[in-house]
Amino acid sequence: MNRIIAREERHLEVAQLEEKIKIGVMGIGRGAGCTFVSTALAYMLAGEVKKNVGFVQLDGRCDHDIYDALGMDKRFAGREFIDFYEIAASHGKIRELKNIDEHINWAVIMPKQNRKPTLGEALRLLENISCGVLICDLGSELTDDPVQRQIRSELIFSVDALVCVIDPLPSKLLGGTDELSLAKACALKRDNVIWILNKYNDGVNAKELRAFLRLKDTQRIPYIDARHFYCAQYNCRIPISMREIATVAQPRFLSVTECLHHILTDL
Repeated sequence: MNRIIAREERHLEVAQLEEKIKIGVMGIGRGAGCTFVSTALAYMLAGEVKKNVGFVQLDGRCDHDIYDALGMDKRFAGREFIDFYEIAASHGKIRELKNIDEHINWAVIMPKQNRKPTLGEALRLLENISCGVLICDLGSELTDDPVQRQIRSELIFSVDALVCVIDPLPSKLLGGTDELSLAKACALKRDNVIWILNKYNDGVNAKELRAFLRLKDTQRIPYIDARHFYCAQYNCRIPISMREIATVAQPRFLSVTECLHHILTDL
């Protein structure tokens, strides 16, 4: 597509090298909004001074929808976009690799990718991507493939903090019971989980939702008009960078990043 890339210039201080913090983002059920949340966290954390931020797609799929949605072909026009997954598969050096755009080091699946990373490859990416804070998009659906289920479970217990994104639509909740159980197991074992109710709106029966989820503390991101997400993709923008989306969602994400800081300072 012949899209025009439009973005706001951000002038940030040069980040200093630091010990890496790994933040996983997983969705409870298909279409919960995992990638919206993960890219928003990467964008906002990159806006904080003295932080090198990375983003890695480890959702157990071969889809290049993140690459396409963010318009990586336009963002990297005239410069190379490095295939982290191919280099991880060949045991190459990952620490030296960089796809920097908007102050984020992007490792996302490219259109030519036709295989899923093995557990070893996924862990190499998780541990070796060069950054101070790594946002790991773990996807929104547990597959029936036992190998991919094992990989996702290993990754969830390998991150320092886990952000779980929940769509309160009943059909999504009922379809995501396996993911919810896995996330709750992580919360019981490590107490490092932040729960986000995405697409929250007046149609949600709050009492029924609380009874089903049985979660004490949740962050709510209101339902956002889908037209703004269409506009973001047509302009190759990270959704949270759009004024219409940021006005609604950014205050809620600030609460999420504050919760993350509390968890991570206790490590």
